[in-house]
Amino acid sequence: MLSAPLPDNEEERLEALYGLNILDTIEEQAYDDLTFLSAQICGAPIALISLIDRNRQCIKSHHGFDITVMSRELGLCPYAILDDELTIIEDASKDERFHDNPLVTGEPHIKFYAGAPLIFSAGVRIGALCIIDTVARTISPDQQKALEALARQVVSQLEQRQAVHDLNISNKHRSDVLTKLKNSEARERARSRTLEKLAKGCLLSEVLESIVYSVEDELEESPCSILLLDDEKKHLLLGAAPNLPTFYNDAIHNMETGPMSGSCGTAAHTGQRVIVEDIQNDPYWEPFKALASKAGLAACWSEPIHSSEGELLGTFAIYHTTPQAPDDAGISVIEHASKLAAIAIQRKREEQVLRTAKHLAENASKAKSQFLSSMSHELRTPLNAIIGFGQLLKIKGSNISSEEAQGYIKEIMSAGYHLLDLINEVLDLSRIEAGHLNLQIESIPLNPVLTECLAQINAGLADQLDITLANHIDDPNLAIMADSQRIRQVLTNLLSNAVKYNNKGGSVAIKTELVGEDRLRIVITDTGIGIATADIDRLFDPFERLSSSYGNIQGTGIGLTVTKTLVEAMSGNIGVNSIVDQGSSFWVELPSAKTENQVVVG
Repeated sequence: MLSAPLPDNEEERLEALYGLNILDTIEEQAYDDLTFLSAQICGAPIALISLIDRNRQCIKSHHGFDITVMSRELGLCPYAILDDELTIIEDASKDERFHDNPLVTGEPHIKFYAGAPLIFSAGVRIGALCIIDTVARTISPDQQKALEALARQVVSQLEQRQAVHDLNISNKHRSDVLTKLKNSEARERARSRTLEKLAKGCLLSEVLESIVYSVEDELEESPCSILLLDDEKKHLLLGAAPNLPTFYNDAIHNMETGPMSGSCGTAAHTGQRVIVEDIQNDPYWEPFKALASKAGLAACWSEPIHSSEGELLGTFAIYHTTPQAPDDAGISVIEHASKLAAIAIQRKREEQVLRTAKHLAENASKAKSQFLSSMSHELRTPLNAIIGFGQLLKIKGSNISSEEAQGYIKEIMSAGYHLLDLINEVLDLSRIEAGHLNLQIESIPLNPVLTECLAQINAGLADQLDITLANHIDDPNLAIMADSQRIRQVLTNLLSNAVKYNNKGGSVAIKTELVGEDRLRIVITDTGIGIATADIDRLFDPFERLSSSYGNIQGTGIGLTVTKTLVEAMSGNIGVNSIVDQGSSFWVELPSAKTENQVVVG
């Protein structure tokens, strides 16, 4: 077992510790709250506040381990005071410093340890807030930050104790200090309650109301509000204001931010604190003076709520029933409240981001599984046809007629081409995802390309379903900037879909529209089954197949994904308008050709 070395400033450190007059004192709820929160947030059975004496570890607060003092030589916390960083030991049984330590080999069987130093000033570390577990593990970055934050709260409590002990002032000053301490403790309790509610997964509205109530308890007859900035960063939405009149809350909900939008709207607009001492005589409140008068509000101090990255999240406001300006204590209250609200809002947003990411990942995984299942079926169908007709040719041999053999060969060729199309779609998607899509953009005459694509469609399914294909493009000089091979692939795919999802005896029409001076839109309209509005958003997503709703039609679910990617890679756009049972219009918009110059895009 290796004992921790002494810090270079050991005597200075001990002097600071002894100046607190806290060693061997009774347990206090403020410190017990912090060890409890540490254990809850980090999911650990044991949490301690340990003060490192010359030869002892004095345990000021303990959760999950009933101990008040231990030898400094045996402890792990002496390692935590050697620098300002968090000390993490993921498996003490495998660490040469601790593997034979009695606290590791015996009760409480320490395996995992994380200790945040209690830092009073640069290099002066008097102890540690630590969590302990009996299994090897680690903690997340957020939990590490929370442990460090709680360690700072321990230091704050100790500093307050030192401040009270050292004061030798008049009774009036002493009363002021005690009041300040009471408020500070109230804020720490509010912070603890907020962190606890966040740890329990309470709704954001409930957490924000808790913050508002804590400030209103500290400042009597001063109702408060928390407004949240909307996603467009233009309006403030009601977050929590339980003691403001309902009519007032209804009026300010969805208030537009701006330079003349009261205290909160202006604070959100400027990102700076706005103090309005007298609402009825302040230009910021001009549009809301009557509303404020009806609500009995005479002053409003508003503090912007910023995230840790500086993003504006909303505002925290303190109202008063008489005109007044804030003193230092009032400024401290509103700053503390806005920072606490920022923690709550940011944490809840991060949770929502994680939930959304998880949902998207689950949906993507499900869609990919469905795609693989569908793909195996799609591949098996033409393969079975090729094998089946091949076997018939083999079995019948020379006994087969020429006409019958040609029929079998036609079926084999058809199935082979279909199989090739499927494989090409998958390969195209693979190239796109790997970033290996190379295009040669050049001036392409539109009519010859459409004529070629229509001929391919006419030769197949369109004839079987008696679908009429009509090209309404009269101008033979129309040209677009595109890749020759890929624009044919795009148009063929859209025309093929227009036929496949059409009704027997229906029609498909192609026309063009000019968009501005340098864009050409190609519109392919069918008289088919149409697409529900709810399904249009999913139409171009990878692996999404709507065949369950629109009939058992062959396809991989990636054709439109590849089509959209190809169009956008050629500096174009693609979209669709559709009405169920009436038909759909898919459009592709590309740059119109003005020159014959080629541009290679890699």
